[in-house]
Amino acid sequence: MREVDPRDVHARLGELFQRSPVPGRRSDSADYLCPLQGPPPLIFRFTRPLSLRCADGARPCILPSLKITAKRNNGGERMNKRTLGRTDITVSVVGFGGIPLQGLTFAEAERVLLHAFDSGIDFYDTARGYTDSEEKIGRALESRRDSVRIASKAMSRDASGMRGELETSLRDLRTGMIDLYQFHAVGDMKQLERILGPGGAYETLAGAREEGKVRWIGITGHSREILLHASGLGLFDTVQCPFNAIETEWEDKVLPAARAAGMGTIGMKPLAGGALADATPAIRFTLTRGIDISIPGMDAVEQVDENIRAGDLSEPTDDELAGLAREKEAWGELFCRRCGYCMPCPSGLNIPFLLLLEGYYNRYE
Repeated sequence: MREVDPRDVHARLGELFQRSPVPGRRSDSADYLCPLQGPPPLIFRFTRPLSLRCADGARPCILPSLKITAKRNNGGERMNKRTLGRTDITVSVVGFGGIPLQGLTFAEAERVLLHAFDSGIDFYDTARGYTDSEEKIGRALESRRDSVRIASKAMSRDASGMRGELETSLRDLRTGMIDLYQFHAVGDMKQLERILGPGGAYETLAGAREEGKVRWIGITGHSREILLHASGLGLFDTVQCPFNAIETEWEDKVLPAARAAGMGTIGMKPLAGGALADATPAIRFTLTRGIDISIPGMDAVEQVDENIRAGDLSEPTDDELAGLAREKEAWGELFCRRCGYCMPCPSGLNIPFLLLLEGYYNRYE
């Protein structure tokens, strides 16, 4: 994450909430410079309400600190591998979610991606909708293409649109074949029927598989009803859904149905879009509850170092499970997942940032 002047955050808080920063907020150890950027990064991690102090000595802000610490990468970390269902994709259980790469320069993205590769991560998930994420992955990993598996996805529901998106993905990823191409964010039955019907996008990917441009076909989404239905069709090789210590409903039907169908299971948002503070136990939770691999988004080498610790497949401790349970209770059912699907707003509002601040205000006031 890139640091910006914390005074910008004060100004935005005052503008949005019409209130001044709260003086006298206790700090457990030290004051931190706020690493929020505008627009804010897609992944937020925080520990507790520590004070944020402006560089000019102004009073603390009401936001909690975001924990950004420099940690040495331990080359001895063990990274286990799993195979995604009936596919031949055998990869690190901790994969790389490509959404946050949008906020980095190409040089910054290359540094993080190569650090992840050197740390044992060999599965990289991106999408056409993640702006230049595909380009950054393609440029950074081109010389290592034979050693990694790449997944991407597109929103097109018709054959011609999907054909164009796939060709763009192949070009930007600098590859002649994509290991896993997925239908992105299938949200209702009408979309699924359009994909599978005559002239639908499935025709394109099925043809691309015959041509050797795509190895496997997957589906992603946030609707349990749709993904449960899709799991029974025998048409998709993998399913990607949110799964974390807060959103555990996927354990009830979707994941068992996918496994029974021989599908690989990919868990996105293992930190609940940044709601969960401690990455390692949060990811371990997902990997020991039925998900084949977990793909946390990353935009810093420190995040890579923290996330890969879950690759040893250790069970979370009782204390860690208790902490995750407290986080789930604190956040409740409704919170922003940072998916960005609400954007762009027709009124020009930065909806994810507004919801982020609302969550902080409600939780730490």
